[in-house]
Order: sequence, then C-alpha cells, then structure tokens
Amino acid sequence: MKKHTQISNKFKLLILICLILLVIFSWSCNSNSDSGLSNNSQSVVPQELKLKDYMPGGDFIIDVENIYYAGNNGSVYIAPINNLVDCKKIYETPLNETYGPEGSHAYPFFKIIEDKLYFTYHVGGAVMGTSYEVEIYDDATISEPVNLQGYGSGGPGKEIIDGYAMDWSSKSEIGSILYRYFWDYTTRYETEEFDYVIAYNVNINDHMGIYKLNKNINTVSPVTDRTLPVERFKYREGNIYFISNGDLYSFTVGEDIVNTVNDMADVNIDSYEVLNKNIYYVKREDLKIYIAGVIEPLNSGETAEEIVLLGDYVMLKFNSTIPKSYRTIIYDRAGNQVYKSSAHMNVIHDYSDTIVYYDDVMNMVFTAKLK
Repeated sequence: MKKHTQISNKFKLLILICLILLVIFSWSCNSNSDSGLSNNSQSVVPQELKLKDYMPGGDFIIDVENIYYAGNNGSVYIAPINNLVDCKKIYETPLNETYGPEGSHAYPFFKIIEDKLYFTYHVGGAVMGTSYEVEIYDDATISEPVNLQGYGSGGPGKEIIDGYAMDWSSKSEIGSILYRYFWDYTTRYETEEFDYVIAYNVNINDHMGIYKLNKNINTVSPVTDRTLPVERFKYREGNIYFISNGDLYSFTVGEDIVNTVNDMADVNIDSYEVLNKNIYYVKREDLKIYIAGVIEPLNSGETAEEIVLLGDYVMLKFNSTIPKSYRTIIYDRAGNQVYKSSAHMNVIHDYSDTIVYYDDVMNMVFTAKLK
C-alpha cells in the first residue's frame, strides 16, 4: 500500500509539473516583449526593418519586392525589402511655408489605386492649400505632380448629367477610370457597361443616392429609393453595401434589389467593413467595434480608431486606454483572428500576407508574414 501511495503521489506531481509547463508555454506563445506583439501563431515572427533616413512615424507602403517610405525633409525613398541599404531617393516634397518662416517639407502619403502606386502631399493651409499626386512607375521613375482639385461643372468635384449632380468628375470622357472627387478617387463601382455612383437630382430637394450610369448612352437611373440617403458606399465581392440612417443595406450588382443586411437593422452603424460576408462595424452610440451576430464588443470594449480592409484580411485598430491592451487585431477571410498586437500597425497589402508597421513606443519599423 505504501509503495502504491508513493507512485500515486509521484504521478500527481508529474501532472502538476506538466500543467505548470503548459501554462508557461502558452504564455510565451502569446507574448513577445521585445516587439510589443502578442499573437496566436508561433510562425509569425516580427523582424525589424532598418530604414535609412526614415522619418519616425512617416508613412510607408510595400509591394512584392520593395518598400517605399517617407524620409526626413520630405524625402521619398524606395528600397528592396531584402537589401534595405540599397535605398534610392526618388523625390523630395516642396517646403510648406504656411506654418512658419522657415517652413517644413510636406509629408508624403502612399496609396495603391487600381494596381497603381501613388504618393500624395499637401502644400498650404488645410482649406486653401493644394494637394498633389505623383505616380511611381514600375522602374522607380515618377510622374509629374498632378494638382488634385475638383474637375467639371456643377461646383467643386461635381458633374451634371441629365439633371443629376455626380459626386465625381472625369478628366476625360464619361466612362473613363479617371473619375476623381477633390484629392482622392471617389467611391464608385464600374462594370463594362455601367457605373454605380453617388448622385442627387439638382432640380429637387434630393438625398445623395446610388445611381447607375449607362456609359454607352450616358443615361442615369436610380438604384436606391429617394427616402434612403446614402453613406459609406462600398463594393465587396459582387455586392454593394451602404449605410442609410444608421442601418446597413446591400444589393447584388446586376440585380439591383436593395435590402437591409441580416441582423443589421436598428444597429445605428458609424462605419463598417465586409470580408467574405463577415461584417465588422462601429456603433455610433459607443464607438466600439463589433462583429455582426455577436453582442459583445471586441477587444474588451476599447473604442475604435478605424477598420481597414486589405485584401484577404481585415485590420481593426483601437484607441487603447487599458495598459498592455491590443491596438491592432487582424482577421482572415474565414473570420479567424490571425494576429493581434499592442503596436499601432500601418500597412498590410492586398496582394501580400506581409504586415509592415511602425511601433510608436519603440520608434521602430517591423515586418511579419501572416502565412
């Protein structure tokens, strides 16, 4: 009996040791004090990117092989991801003399639109100043800066067709892909024959709604009812979504039958994103992020900074107030949480599984592969 008792006690001790090791192992897999990251995948290992002359907190963007980033004194650099020391300065923004006698260089901001890479910068005051856009070509040469002001008639950024004011303007013929609204490309969706755009009737007291423009004969027909003022128009995987009076609506392109999205009536939405029909949204009443069909907010109820759709991932950014809470959480198409971090992340690309972000605590740039 005594021998069996000793074996039993040893077995209990072994189980206790195993449990302790399991807890320690689980904790180590979910924290990385060196980079400020917490994640659910041991394969996701962040690596520092040492960018020459990088302006701390400056914008950056990546493609398959290169990173483009904002340097000091308005510099714009390109560098191979695998050989960062081989960086090349391709542009320098002009001095902005609005905010002091000596001025400071305008800050560049990068974006990809219709598979083309651009950076923009603003010179002058917020209202009376001018924004410019520069395209970066595949060979790292650049275009001349384009003044991004409104084009067309009917007021800044408006064009009148058949009595409707379009919330876009064309630099060339109707049906062109170059529709713009002030210094950015306007929300719209284009098929071979039609454009789905935001418009309103200039002759009556009309709400901004979604209209279908026939590019062949330049006629306009309404998609949404006049009683539904349209906000946050987005095309996502065959459907167009929009907010009206706080409710989320959608319709299938081509069928054009508008319905309230399931479980999203009377929610009072401020903003949203859709990935593979998973809906992530911010409530106006508390500015917290939710997933459709789930009552409790994400990330312990921290308030939202923004929701960003980037390819096969959706990135949720939070205004964290709780010590060591998460500022960024990333979900994949299946709705699985694949990455979370206490750092404030910047870029993840729609043609890549690579994250690049600036850690504003450590003043460093990191990159990591999600797959």
